Amino acid sequence: MQPVAAEFNLPTTGFLSVSFLSVDHRTEKSRFNLRWFTRVSEVPFCGHATLTTSHFVFESGLVDSNSVEFSTLSGVLTANRISANEINDSEHGFYIELDFSLGTISVFKDIEVSVVSKMLNGVSVVDVLMNNAFDDIVVVLSSAEEVADFKPQFHKIKEGPGRAVIITARAPDGTGFDFYSRVFGPKIGVDEDPVCGSAHCALALYWHEKLGKCDFVVYQVSFLSLLSPLPCVFVWTESMIHMF
Repeated sequence: MQPVAAEFNLPTTGFLSVSFLSVDHRTEKSRFNLRWFTRVSEVPFCGHATLTTSHFVFESGLVDSNSVEFSTLSGVLTANRISANEINDSEHGFYIELDFSLGTISVFKDIEVSVVSKMLNGVSVVDVLMNNAFDDIVVVLSSAEEVADFKPQFHKIKEGPGRAVIITARAPDGTGFDFYSRVFGPKIGVDEDPVCGSAHCALALYWHEKLGKCDFVVYQVSFLSLLSPLPCVFVWTESMIHMF
């Protein structure tokens, strides 16, 4: 699988094992095996590759139900097909809801804020946290403009702490977004991930505490979003993140 992912040369490639299709008789949900690989290594979780896989499973007719489960390195993940009519949307056929485990975040005490700022070209750092599920560093900047304008030096990030670095800031008023984000993972073969669901499991926890809300519309700045804004919707509950 790793050579195939390297050949595709995408940030992450998902591999679905249809041969291991089974049915969980307690839930009556079909279950597949799912693994994810970047260009250079296997990763424990990838939100958008799971979204793409779910769309394929539902559209191809592999399952008849509106719910499917994936057995992964991060446990069992659930995807639900929701009719667009249920949310008064006449333009689309259906939406996919993914349920992800929240994980935890904590204050990152192993490095000085000044060191993080230097690694990120002198940006104004508000908070530095650790996404404990994946050892990613979450860096909160002083403004959304700094997030959007940041020009990464990947060799500095690669030499720094953590598996990947996530930068974020509160969105400007009137934009329709709650916060901005970007994700850099040169250590795992993804210099900048243009869409990253796993990072937002941690970010939803942080911004839930800061903004006092449970549903977020997020603007992940990347070369894709600069062409056309790609908002993602995340809903926080007590133990899960729901991604649409």
